Amino acid sequence: MKLEEYIKGETLWIVPGAEKDFLFRYFRNLKQFYAIKVMTLEEFLAHYAFSYDEKTIAYCIEKYDYGYDNLKEYLDILPFLTKSRYHAPKLNELLLLKQELEAQGLLVRDPYFDYYLKQVRILIYGYTELAPFYQEIFCSLSNCKIISNEVSYDRQLEVVSFSSIDDEIGFVFSEIKKLLDCGVVMEAIHLVHVTDEYRNSMKRMSKWFQIPVVFQDETTLWDIPVGKKIVDWLRQGYSFSDVFAWLKEEKYEIKKAILTVFERYWFLDSNYVKRAYLIQEEFRRTKIYSTNLVRGISCESLSYMLENQYYFLVGFNQEHIPTIDKGESVLHDDIRLELGLWDSNQINQMEKQRVKNILYQAKRLTITYKDRTPFNRYNPSLLIEEEKMKVKTVPISFFVSHRYNQMKLASFLDQLRRYSVKHPDLEKLYFKYPISYMTYRNQFTGISKAAYYEYLDHKLLLSFSSLENFYKCGFRYYLSNILKVDPFESTFYTKIGNVFHEVLRICFEDTFDFEQSFEQEVQKYEFSHGEMVLLEKLKEELRFDIKTIHKQMNLSHLEDAYYEEKIYYDLGCFDSLKVTLMGIIDKMMYQKTSQHTLVSIIDYKTGTLPIAFHNMIHGLGMQLPIYYYLVKRCSKLEHPKVVGMYLQKIINKEIPRDPHKDYWQEKEDHLKLVGYSTSQEEYLKEFDCSYQDSHLIKGMKVGSNGFYKYSKVLSEQAFEQMEKLVEKKLLQAARQISLADFSINPKRIGKENVGCRFCRYQDICFCQEEDIVDLQEYHDVSFLGGDMDA
Repeated sequence: MKLEEYIKGETLWIVPGAEKDFLFRYFRNLKQFYAIKVMTLEEFLAHYAFSYDEKTIAYCIEKYDYGYDNLKEYLDILPFLTKSRYHAPKLNELLLLKQELEAQGLLVRDPYFDYYLKQVRILIYGYTELAPFYQEIFCSLSNCKIISNEVSYDRQLEVVSFSSIDDEIGFVFSEIKKLLDCGVVMEAIHLVHVTDEYRNSMKRMSKWFQIPVVFQDETTLWDIPVGKKIVDWLRQGYSFSDVFAWLKEEKYEIKKAILTVFERYWFLDSNYVKRAYLIQEEFRRTKIYSTNLVRGISCESLSYMLENQYYFLVGFNQEHIPTIDKGESVLHDDIRLELGLWDSNQINQMEKQRVKNILYQAKRLTITYKDRTPFNRYNPSLLIEEEKMKVKTVPISFFVSHRYNQMKLASFLDQLRRYSVKHPDLEKLYFKYPISYMTYRNQFTGISKAAYYEYLDHKLLLSFSSLENFYKCGFRYYLSNILKVDPFESTFYTKIGNVFHEVLRICFEDTFDFEQSFEQEVQKYEFSHGEMVLLEKLKEELRFDIKTIHKQMNLSHLEDAYYEEKIYYDLGCFDSLKVTLMGIIDKMMYQKTSQHTLVSIIDYKTGTLPIAFHNMIHGLGMQLPIYYYLVKRCSKLEHPKVVGMYLQKIINKEIPRDPHKDYWQEKEDHLKLVGYSTSQEEYLKEFDCSYQDSHLIKGMKVGSNGFYKYSKVLSEQAFEQMEKLVEKKLLQAARQISLADFSINPKRIGKENVGCRFCRYQDICFCQEEDIVDLQEYHDVSFLGGDMDA
């Protein structure tokens, strides 16, 4: 089909989002100037009816406290509301919202679009059929034409089947190599529908076959550390100008993306309560793209294909092609039909037809699918059976990549050893490639320091958790904190922990409203029905926690506090690596005196309380000591003197009812602080007025002979020794990490292998007994000197 034949003067093309790039490539390929503008149906409607902007979003969130995602869905529905009344209650509710936003001047209209439509020819292309709502609009426009795809379905499509994803990609690269050897330029070859599961395998094959592939990697502003840091600064009341001034060292692309978001929300006052939340949500959706190469085989979405180009469609599996709309959005099927839109079944039929049109229209297309990846099994696309496609298998080609051949040889040897299945090509490869099969050295062989420093951008941020990993095992630290191969999993417990911590951060403000604050935090996450039931119970637990903590604070003269305080401390440069220590302290209560600022350190815990300091001599269990070290260097505190450092368990198991004990008093006892206090009573009593028989600190009691034996107190000399020990372990870790030596060296203390306990990388390191480092076991903190557990 020659699309240029439809152009007579200036034209406006309405196409699906997936076809926009195709249309631009098509006309660029003609090497002639055409006056065209391209929009999707959604973009057209935003100009034809109205759209919304950041002021609309801010207004609705401030007034109605909508969640960001739900609000965006609601606002996207508003242009479809053209009647005065609907059957669906939700639509009538949104109709009132539309009228309110109209009255407030918060709907954005394009006053020149009607005039523009009269000057151009409108061409609708790529849609198999328009929904009634859109049909009515375009029927009212006289200069509009729908271009139907003239596709012939009289040929049989072929698809190549593979048992594994590596075999599939190996075949594709073999075919690409043949094209390149025949003189086809790389720019004429395209990989289609390369999903995330293909990325690593394709990057590996790209090296083995020496065929460059242009991957467009994407991340979001929220995925990078600076994104979370900015939101935290905004919560503390810093202005956009202040924040942006601190971004001088960030890359240009990141600064540009951040500034773009700031410019859109510049109208917000610095004390606007929803500002940080809105910026956070925008950061979650602001993508940063980067490409690994300038020239190579391109990766594209599944859209119409140019006749003179070669395409390889991978992953033609039921799980991916065609995409399925499950009707799970705010626009349920009954609402869609009432608005004159397609329901989910019709949308799926349209998508299936779109994919069929693309496949039959393509002239130089190779389609492949796989049965499995290392982690999942897959089914062939349903279109294969429906369209009676010819499924064929092809022999493996061993003529284009020695590295690929070696990988296949190892795979054949695995089959022989595990299942006694001998592949026909095994002997041919075995005598060609003398690989070291079933031999393995698990030692860390080192990395380039120059590449390592460049990867880190010559900056290293240490925290308690990263130091804990390092001192447990150098290789564990390398995988978790340098390579970050363990992606963060947002489980129910992590989400609950975040909700609890955030509510506890603001619960001491004068304007605090528990119900509103809790619901606002919960809306940031998705919970299943079963989790919502448990959430209601935990909500009451948090309400009790806050009530009890308020009572506890009445026992202290330390009346001021910082919450969720981030403290940074520069440890210096090691070689050319700048090392910074960072800690986030949940609560620092403090009070200025004539000589000191008395401070207590409190960290909330939702799990177990690892309070013993016995292993800090080995660099382990140093969370509170590290917080002590940071507090002593905190610029906000003048001459800080720490009177105690504690953990507080904020989610406790249900207490069995005992008729002889007060149930609520027992629950309050479970919220007592657990940790170490100063043995200097003149300072301790300022923090805990009841310290002699404490209602605040667990195990704290003073008799006529001094502190009881089970009271955990440290002398001033012991605190000083602890500070010196922390600094020693910090500098030791910084030096060793700067050397890029991440040997497999899990630590064993006594009979317990603490280095491998709960480690998620045991299938990677294959730790041997000789790798384990045995350390002396301590049962107290006598190595600090001074008064210990009284």
